[in-house]
Amino acid sequence: MATKDTLINNDDIYRYGIALMNRYKQQQGVDVLQGLMARPNIDDKTVSKAMNAICEAYRDLGEYEKAENAYEELIKTLDAKGSLQVAHYTDYASMLKLQAEESFGQQMIDTYMKACKVYERGAEKFPEYAPYLYYYAMQVCKNDVLDPNKTLELAIKPAKKAYDLLKNRDTYEGDEDQIMNSVCFCLVDYYYNKKKDYPAAKQYVLKYYQLVKGTESEESFAGILRRRYKMKI
Repeated sequence: MATKDTLINNDDIYRYGIALMNRYKQQQGVDVLQGLMARPNIDDKTVSKAMNAICEAYRDLGEYEKAENAYEELIKTLDAKGSLQVAHYTDYASMLKLQAEESFGQQMIDTYMKACKVYERGAEKFPEYAPYLYYYAMQVCKNDVLDPNKTLELAIKPAKKAYDLLKNRDTYEGDEDQIMNSVCFCLVDYYYNKKKDYPAAKQYVLKYYQLVKGTESEESFAGILRRRYKMKI
């Protein structure tokens, strides 16, 4: 199909490129979609769809460097057009995690760290999703590759950011409850168990106690508050 022929509908070219990818002809599909994006009459929505498909194709091919460059270009382009979405960051980070899993040594470490940075970039760009994205970054930082000795040193930064965004809420709904429980426990584990910095740990122990009220963990944390912090619980 001649993508330079302006008489051919853009949607038809897009569907043709996707059809090639669906038949495991990813590189041919990429070539078609890149030709599509070079057309003078292409709209922003089609650009977004085509670029996203190219990113996914390179990921599926294991061409991670090309995929990384494609995601960076996608984010830059869509941000300029005002159509960037949080999913573009999460998809990008997922691709990097997949790349890390297939890597070794320092490359694996560096790639996991890139994924963390992408989540953090997404959190800065989309504050309404920031607790989720910082939580995802924390989870990556707790990976055995990045933290083989379970020090939590890397995980603390995103955990604190998620905690600070959620700590003043009276109730937590849906995934936010799980996120707050996870980040708060990470902070308790780091400051109370590992660093034994009991003054710094106090706010996190108290918050975690409030989170686990009514569960089997309630009395354990109530005991810590009574013994260590002399609180009347």
